Amino acid sequence: DGLCFKLVSENYAANKPELRADAYAARRDNKWIVVVNEEADQEEGNPYDAILEGTLMFSPDGRHVVYAANQDDKSLVIKDSEILGRYVWAGRPAFSPHASRLSYEVEQKGKRRLIVDSVAGRAYDALGDCVFSPDGKRVAYWAKRDGMWIVVLDGQEGEPYDGYGERSLVFSPNSQRVAYVAVRNGKGLVRVDGTEGKPYDAILAGTPVFSLDSKRVAYGAMRNGKWLVVTDGLEGGEYDLLGEHTLWFTPDSRRLAFVAGYGRRLTFVVGEEVANDYDMFPRGSGWVRDAPGGFHKIPV
Repeated sequence: DGLCFKLVSENYAANKPELRADAYAARRDNKWIVVVNEEADQEEGNPYDAILEGTLMFSPDGRHVVYAANQDDKSLVIKDSEILGRYVWAGRPAFSPHASRLSYEVEQKGKRRLIVDSVAGRAYDALGDCVFSPDGKRVAYWAKRDGMWIVVLDGQEGEPYDGYGERSLVFSPNSQRVAYVAVRNGKGLVRVDGTEGKPYDAILAGTPVFSLDSKRVAYGAMRNGKWLVVTDGLEGGEYDLLGEHTLWFTPDSRRLAFVAGYGRRLTFVVGEEVANDYDMFPRGSGWVRDAPGGFHKIPV
């Protein structure tokens, strides 16, 4: 008598069309079930009180389905019909890039823990962003204790900070390096491989970013009302505006590309080259790679 949401494993369908998979959560008699490939994931006599919206997902390879559900005042995490655990509360699960590992946040005895591969981490007051490295072998996340935030990298705790930049915790493409935005005394700073950068008034959303060869890192920063780009620790020129989520290294890792603004006009910068200025770059205008060493943005 109700349909919550439907999910189709697009990657799975594209890679192996004959194994196309889909899943959805449905309500019957005020109870919820998950249906995978048109087969109920639960026995008819054991439905759930709720399927937590936003938790139903396929693994990157499309071979596994995971979600969180409520039953008898407990939160359950279910993978491929198997209940992995029952908790006071459970958050959204996340797979590693190659689907070999699974993590999710839970509450136990008033504390939050990250479960990775069915192993619980330390107890904290709160948890923040969690990311796997591209090769899936490493995991990092933010954790709060006694009012301070720290990065837990491969189980080891880092330096404490007043706060952090959401979705700024990133691994390099080769999985060997880590960078993130932290906040101290109201200032933002970028920490790369354990080394702190200068404090700024703000750090641009969508940064830091690594080059494809993992050797370089860049981010946007604000100082005294002006934006600048910091590349490999060196500050560039000042701009009135930097486009959020627009900093990218060219495919050969030699140059940095980004959208910047002077006054109300926007321009596209690639290395030392500055394109014509425009009124705006609409959403969806997109980046186009046209050579091994560069790419451009098409305004619409």
